[in-house]
Amino acid sequence: IGGDRFVEDRDLRVRGVVLAPACVGGYHPSAARSWRGKLLGGGRDGAVWLVFAAIVINYIDRGNLSIAAPSMMRDFRIEPETMGVLLSAFFWTYAVFQIPAGALVDRFGIRRAYAGGFLVWSLASASIALCHTTGEVIGMRSGLGLAESAAPVASLACTQNAFDRQDQGLPTPISSAGL
Repeated sequence: IGGDRFVEDRDLRVRGVVLAPACVGGYHPSAARSWRGKLLGGGRDGAVWLVFAAIVINYIDRGNLSIAAPSMMRDFRIEPETMGVLLSAFFWTYAVFQIPAGALVDRFGIRRAYAGGFLVWSLASASIALCHTTGEVIGMRSGLGLAESAAPVASLACTQNAFDRQDQGLPTPISSAGL
């Protein structure tokens, strides 16, 4: 190509002629400046790792009752059927509220939706320790599922907003690794 200049936009061009359209997976002029070599850093790279950490915390909060289940069943004389209901209560609301969570992310933005979800799911998770009845535990587990339903939606929206389409391949699985 010699001394020809590249006109940078979505396609690779030489003197105005498209040589490799970006949408076909051809060479993209900004690839040399791509974020992929950094993996640790500020800005949008750091956001990927913050979202990853949030998803990890999400999974820890989701699974903590299953770890405590054997001793709870023994100490509080909870039947296996009842424990199954307590453990599944999370998924009742988690599954149902995925679509409304997406609407909340669209309406209030990623930061507010994530912050609100994180606050509510942390309080719901901690409140389970204060419960005295199985009904209270079911309520807190349901609240936990409702609040955590915002996490996957906000995580994917964060990746889509922060990265160009051709640069989403690596940050998407990193940010949603807990899913």
